[in-house]
Amino acid sequence: MDVSRMIGLALVGVLSASALASDSDALRAKIAELEAGQQQTNLLLDSLQSDLDRVRAESSDDWLSHERAEKIKGLVQDVLADADTRASLQGSGATSGYDKGFFIASQDGNFKLTMNMNMQFRFLWDHRDNPPAASPSNPGMPASNPTATDVFGFTNQRTALIFKGHVFDPSLTYFAQFMWGANYASTLLDAWIGKTLDGGWSVKAGKFRTPFSRDMLVGYTHQLAVDRPLMGYYFCIGRSQGLQAKYQGDNCRFTAATFEAFEPIGGLPTLGQWNSTYDSIAFAARCDWLVSGSWSDVQSYTAFSPSETAVLLGGAVAYATANQSLYDAPGPQQHDFRSTADATINFDGGSLAASVVMAHLSENPRNRPRERDTVWGLNVQGAIFLSDDVQAYSRYQWADSQFSGDDDLSIVQLGINYYIHGQNVKWTTDIGYSFNQISATYFTMAQAPVNPALPPGNTAGINNGGSNFTGWTEDGGDGQWLIRSQLQLSF
Repeated sequence: MDVSRMIGLALVGVLSASALASDSDALRAKIAELEAGQQQTNLLLDSLQSDLDRVRAESSDDWLSHERAEKIKGLVQDVLADADTRASLQGSGATSGYDKGFFIASQDGNFKLTMNMNMQFRFLWDHRDNPPAASPSNPGMPASNPTATDVFGFTNQRTALIFKGHVFDPSLTYFAQFMWGANYASTLLDAWIGKTLDGGWSVKAGKFRTPFSRDMLVGYTHQLAVDRPLMGYYFCIGRSQGLQAKYQGDNCRFTAATFEAFEPIGGLPTLGQWNSTYDSIAFAARCDWLVSGSWSDVQSYTAFSPSETAVLLGGAVAYATANQSLYDAPGPQQHDFRSTADATINFDGGSLAASVVMAHLSENPRNRPRERDTVWGLNVQGAIFLSDDVQAYSRYQWADSQFSGDDDLSIVQLGINYYIHGQNVKWTTDIGYSFNQISATYFTMAQAPVNPALPPGNTAGINNGGSNFTGWTEDGGDGQWLIRSQLQLSF
């Protein structure tokens, strides 16, 4: 091999070794860099693992705390249940609570007592352009100012306590209502015992609302206006004591009753002893046909939104015959026949209702001159919701009198209901105007001339409560205004 070739090979080897040495240094630097990055990654992973372990530990503590809380709640409930059982009557496990009234019931459901309370507090302002002369025939005005043009003030109109439920089994029911207020002393308003039978039938015995006019059968807490119409009090046959049978099916309801007293037009006789000489025997029957909707939809004149359309048609007849005059005066036996028809339409957010009533009287109380022995009455009312809890309503009522010289009753009213908690807490305000003179006839029969055959001081007529309930008063001409505002609490 020549010298030049050997020198070239030597140079190549030296250069290759130098290049390998240089690459090896770069590789070592790269490896060192990767190892440093791995150490940082490991540190980060260790930190994340530590955080994860801490979160898991805290979650476990919360779970244990939640589990412990649930166990404590269960223990408290067991203790309370045991206390209720020990405190119950004869250890029967009675239950109690609130369900449309505060109730106490036996564990087997055979005994139940539900308690309710109703309160109506009212402000009234009455203005008469023509107040009458002072007279005992002014039932609605205080004796100190029977001729006042303006009268106003506050009144506790009604406060009622109700006890109802069943005993021995759910079919044997009872109902008692005690009333206090402007037109009541301590009064037992209702008291009856009932029995629910098969096939939709039920019976009751005691003191109850007689099955006649719808205006009076709708409860006082579910009225559209502040109170029932004056026309309704004028024609109603009120409450009485006797026997009643009722059938209620899906679309038909029939009620019939026989009872003791039948109040005369414009008067409310006090229920007396069973053998009182002026007591009468009376009968009434009413039929309701539910055209659409459910029975619960037509228990009042208010249809909250949303609700289905409900239509109810009704009619009733009533007849009474007295042992002698219902007006405590000697005279022939009285016969009193009445009939009524009504319609109610409740739709989504609104309602319409109308009723007409007729009364035919064979007796002329206290021989006062009269033009007719048959009188009629009409009530028309409607309402519409302006918002979810504000409702506007209007009412017109008309009636005629049997006596000469009396104007027809003709009253219009406009009002607002504010439903704070449905019918349970409600504020109602209305204003009314009477187009004609309101005679004492629409409140009482006491205005009639004195019958010489009566004992001295006998007034014969009895106030039907129309004035004290409604606020309207006797006047000497047209132009009477009435403003009423009432707060109602029912629970």
